Amino acid sequence: MGSFNILVAEVKCPDCGKKHNGRIQFKFGNTWQLYYKVSDTITWGGNDLGSPDLKKVKLYGMIESTVCPFCDKDHIPENYDIFVS
Repeated sequence: MGSFNILVAEVKCPDCGKKHNGRIQFKFGNTWQLYYKVSDTITWGGNDLGSPDLKKVKLYGMIESTVCPFCDKDHIPENYDIFVS
């Protein structure tokens, strides 16, 4: 996937219903494996992808593991939409 950032966000297992922090990779801003949580501000000024002037952006995200840490089933959705505004 090359350089990317990571959004740490709560995801819910469709099998057992338990929630855990998933690591979702995305490419926007200074892509240098920076970690974000929901409501953080995107960092710019390095290996930039996209534009800081955009007001609303929909990004493609891919989770690092689709296996639930509680029930060990491989059913966590792989792809996510990330909205930046």
